[in-house]
Amino acid sequence: MSTNADLWREAVDLHQAGDLAGAVRCYRELLTQAPEHAGALHLLGTALAQQGDPAGGLGLIERALALDGRNPAIHSNLGNVLLALGRVGPAVAAYRQALALAPDHADALLNLGVALLRAGDGRGAVASLGQALARRPGHAPALCALAEALLATGALAAAEDHARRALARAPGRPEATLALANALRRQRRFEEAAAVVEAALAVHPGQPVLYSTLGQLRLVQGRFAQAVAGFRSLLAAGPREGGADHVQGLAGLGNAMAALGRLDEAAAFFRQARAFAPDDQGLRWNESLVTLTRGELAAGWAGFDARLNEREARARPETADRPPWRGEPISGRTLFLHAEQGLGDTLQFIRYAPLAHALGARVIAEVQPPLVCLLSGMAGIDRVIAQTAAPAAPATGSVSRKGVAPVPAFDHHCPLLSLPRAFGTTLATIPAPLAYLAAEPERAGRWRARLTASAVAPRKVGLIWAGNPEMWDDHLRSPGLAVLAPVLAVPGVHFFCLQLGPGRRDLAALPGSACFTDLGAEITDFADTAAIMDGLDLVISSCTAPAHLAGALGRPLWLMLAFAPDWRWFRDRTDSPWYPSARLFRQPRPGAWPEVAAAIARALEDLN
Repeated sequence: MSTNADLWREAVDLHQAGDLAGAVRCYRELLTQAPEHAGALHLLGTALAQQGDPAGGLGLIERALALDGRNPAIHSNLGNVLLALGRVGPAVAAYRQALALAPDHADALLNLGVALLRAGDGRGAVASLGQALARRPGHAPALCALAEALLATGALAAAEDHARRALARAPGRPEATLALANALRRQRRFEEAAAVVEAALAVHPGQPVLYSTLGQLRLVQGRFAQAVAGFRSLLAAGPREGGADHVQGLAGLGNAMAALGRLDEAAAFFRQARAFAPDDQGLRWNESLVTLTRGELAAGWAGFDARLNEREARARPETADRPPWRGEPISGRTLFLHAEQGLGDTLQFIRYAPLAHALGARVIAEVQPPLVCLLSGMAGIDRVIAQTAAPAAPATGSVSRKGVAPVPAFDHHCPLLSLPRAFGTTLATIPAPLAYLAAEPERAGRWRARLTASAVAPRKVGLIWAGNPEMWDDHLRSPGLAVLAPVLAVPGVHFFCLQLGPGRRDLAALPGSACFTDLGAEITDFADTAAIMDGLDLVISSCTAPAHLAGALGRPLWLMLAFAPDWRWFRDRTDSPWYPSARLFRQPRPGAWPEVAAAIARALEDLN
């Protein structure tokens, strides 16, 4: 009969050799003879977690701690199990306890950094991982984790450097490959990122995470057919049906098919994915986008609300104890409407505020600061307040927000993009007056005089060619200025640049022209932009917030759309049921901006 010491040595040897099943068998046999063996309890719990059963390992490791609470390794492995169970806060505490007992415990430092990153503490993660790396110079897992933490803090060049060092230590290693691909992706060096992933696949073929990453990169690049191939390779790699990789492959195919305009196939892939993951709200939301793109609005709105996950709820604590408004009678009550996405979304869906007011509600609208002045004069809104990122807290009266005016007391709340559902909007009932916003008259008069004095051609046209580069798909939906050369060459037109932000860099390469005036440096907010648009004959814009503004003002709008535009522009239409004054110019295929520019130039010539 084996002694306890023999069983212990055998179990540890098997564990270190990677034979988890054998190690578990020996640990269990040892514990039948010595139930209070702290080491066996600890390592059995660890082995079970390594086998994919962290819940089964948790109680064992806690029993080991009760017997040997001064052992830093047990605290550290407790943290690993807690982290695997998604209990990030307790995991952080366990790692800190391990480090209190052994400040140089490299594994605890590494895992603490990973846990802090998951908790949203990027700076803390960088500090902890830096200490781990100092104790294990060149350690590939620490280099990978530090690269991800540096990405979270915006240190993109440093993240790339650490990821390259990790990849040099472990060529083709999936974690290092992903860290470098993420660093390059954040710098919008998509082709380099894809090349890194393809090189790793040459070394480690069949890695599901690499196929998934490659598919995502091809989607971001607008190479939708290649994205389909990447996600099909993910499914062919043989991940367990219904497992996370399998669901991810189906979802990726859904997104790629939607981008290709193959909406029936996209919906089918999302349905397959949801059959395996019925509680996945991201899948439900993506499927709703396909439904909305088809124009099936009534069927799409419910799934569209899946975007309102727990993270957003925590970000809006002032609404935590107030009921959401879903269209029930609201006369005599106060309705708090709040912006939740981009400036263009706010401009598009603020149209519903007067409808709520017409039902007898007192309407408070919280919007992004650049829109406060413009929307303060909108009929049907009783009060406009500026959105803030400051924390809020529920209260029985007004809701205090540190450093800013409190949110006035309200009875119900509704995110702006949930208003279509509350009103039961269908394609036929979209509230689309020619104009629901107006420029401030005095400001509009001043700008009209400025435009008249500058124009040297009879037709005055505003031009915007780029959106917010922080949006993941801005490079796909922003044509840039250079490609619009045929438009700028149309005679009889004076162009006024309304472009703000990084897109203004394109002006440096623009040849001087008497028929082009840059107003961007003079625009202070959206109220200025609205006043300028009031004096223009036409606005030509990419899919960005000023386009929504032009539509909301009822100004003639020519909108340049990518091949796979946002759901709100539907498919194949040249008009918009949201904006009667809009005309849509679509890419005939991905990346075909020259064709869009040529079509706009011809249409502009036809106006003369």
